[in-house]
Amino acid sequence: MDPIRKVLVDDHGGGETSYWEDEWSGLDLEATRAALLAGDPVLRLLERHLDADGLVLEAGCGSGAVAVALDGPGRTVVGIDLAAAAVRRAARAWPEFLGVVGDVTAMPFADRTFGAVVSLGVLEHTETGPGPALVEHRRVLRPGGLLLVTVPRISPLKAARDAWHLGIRRRDGYVSRGRWVVRRPTTSVERSSADGTGRAFHQYEFAARDWAARVRDAGFEVLSTEPHLVGAGLGDVPFLARRGGSSAGSSDHAGAMPTAATSTRPSGLARRLKRAATSEQGDDPLERAVAEVARRLVGHMVLAVARRPDR
Repeated sequence: MDPIRKVLVDDHGGGETSYWEDEWSGLDLEATRAALLAGDPVLRLLERHLDADGLVLEAGCGSGAVAVALDGPGRTVVGIDLAAAAVRRAARAWPEFLGVVGDVTAMPFADRTFGAVVSLGVLEHTETGPGPALVEHRRVLRPGGLLLVTVPRISPLKAARDAWHLGIRRRDGYVSRGRWVVRRPTTSVERSSADGTGRAFHQYEFAARDWAARVRDAGFEVLSTEPHLVGAGLGDVPFLARRGGSSAGSSDHAGAMPTAATSTRPSGLARRLKRAATSEQGDDPLERAVAEVARRLVGHMVLAVARRPDR
């Protein structure tokens, strides 16, 4: 498998439930749901692959906004998350929200319960690696059921920055987006960074082909991989990161801080193409081409669409 990116932070990070409780505690839930329904590229991507009806699990539902946005006629979405306060808050905000508190590596559901499992920016936050959770996702899926799972991707832009700092300059790590980035041959538990500063684990990032191989090793048939979340990926562009030009929220969790729908009002070619890139769609061939190039070059996440074999 390809080497992976390991991201560390100075304080508590994404490997701790308290980090996510803090992220979601002040979220305007209704505004978040409205932004998703108004044209969020992640929700569009999910809807393109999900069957119209059936029982769907969101494994790592966080704020509950994605589960509620996906729920609809003929489709029932159940959420599970270790962040108990976030699950309770979602249940108070939306009576239709079906959420339980639990660990995605040991879920309280019977074998072959769901027709689809959705996981958005969750499995990268386990320092021992995503393997056990993927196996558990397969267990609760019906034969033929779909897995839609996203993790942070090592985009060509990230790979180039890694090559410069870690290869040419031969540094042990470097700061990107306010976080310490290193490379590792595989997932590994380390309680402090090489310089002894005691940084906390935040997440792993994977090459798309490596992520597909890990999903395949868990017993799935991989149908496709797709880069997405251009807005967050722009935070890896040094100039834009310094100027605050990224449209990403503070969280890498795709369901935590969705990008609001971008205005479609014409305002010059550059503005129009930037809108096409961050919304990941276009109204004409030029806009669609720009959106596709942006996804491939800077898309921060990769979606693996996989199926549990019929056996």
